[in-house]
Amino acid sequence: MRAFIAVDVSEGIIRRLAEIQRELPPELRPVDPGNIHITLKFLGEIDGGKAEEVSRALDSVEFSPFPLTCKGLGVFPSEKSIRVLWAGIESPGLLELYSRLEPRLTGLGFEKEKFVPHLTIARAKGKANLTEILAKFRGEVFGECNVTSFSLKKSTLTPEGPIYEDILSVSVKV
Repeated sequence: MRAFIAVDVSEGIIRRLAEIQRELPPELRPVDPGNIHITLKFLGEIDGGKAEEVSRALDSVEFSPFPLTCKGLGVFPSEKSIRVLWAGIESPGLLELYSRLEPRLTGLGFEKEKFVPHLTIARAKGKANLTEILAKFRGEVFGECNVTSFSLKKSTLTPEGPIYEDILSVSVKV
């Protein structure tokens, strides 16, 4: 199965990002609002045995509830060559959670990666100029929420877009 580890954000943040999606040029393909999430780690294709190992590792992570703020827009890889439009995430607690997850996952053979907290809200279908949109929303706060869980998710690719399903949800352990 194709899998990743993610944090879901509040409905209020999702609603605000969906409003912004309606302002995007046609060169961008919006992400279905129901699929917007923060990817902590993309695992790729894993089999059932590896999924069980990952589940055990994730279930051992202890963390307290923490706040996050969704603020501003940006792009990957650059404004000259846009592939992804994202909303930024500010949260020391999220970085701490990632730092607890990463050693467990590298211990299972997954590669260490740089973590850039964000919510993907659209993907470029062609060349797009987002100078105005980026300027308009650069410092805007789209919402805040408290994080009390994260999930191991399965991703099934379909012609209509991906379908995400929670395999395991890990809640706060204080």
